[in-house]
Amino acid sequence: MAINYTDNGSIVAYGELNGGLAGTTIQPQELAMIDTIIASASRMIDNHCYQAFSLATYTNQILRAQITIDGSLQCWPAVPTMSTPTAASFRVLPTATWTSIDTSLLDITPSNSGCRVMVLSNTLGLPRVGSTIQMRLSYSGGWTASTIPTDFSYAATALCWWLYQKRSAPMERTAIPEMGILVIPGKWPSWLMDVFQPFVRTVVL
Repeated sequence: MAINYTDNGSIVAYGELNGGLAGTTIQPQELAMIDTIIASASRMIDNHCYQAFSLATYTNQILRAQITIDGSLQCWPAVPTMSTPTAASFRVLPTATWTSIDTSLLDITPSNSGCRVMVLSNTLGLPRVGSTIQMRLSYSGGWTASTIPTDFSYAATALCWWLYQKRSAPMERTAIPEMGILVIPGKWPSWLMDVFQPFVRTVVL
């Protein structure tokens, strides 16, 4: 089950620090709205970063993979961290039979921008370097609520507060002398985009 990357207590505290909630009483319906924003924003972040950050178990997940210059095989699951796969295999064509891979040959490099899984073997009988083939993995990957990086959680809190404020001003206005006042869609604050940038998946085959 997907987890949320912040909570309403953090958002209320953030709002108080930024002068938006100081001296006010948060009504139950407001807290319910904040909870909805948190769930929505968490999935927005996943989509923005092309990753699934919440801990989940994947069975026979099919990934596109590439052959390295030394004849090894590598792929990039869309998770920041993962356990050693319980099963692995590959095939050169979508219609070909899957060939099993010994999981002890797998080298996993976790990264906020997406894990890399490499097969430490050049004896798989793979085609030429650079060929894109399919790799199939069964594993558990992603963060739990207690392992979310602090900067990521802070940015998620700030994004939720921004979305909460936007409920009363969903569009931004800009003045153009020749055309008067135009209403344009609002965008995420640029500093938030910068914080999330290291978590954007860098390899998307």
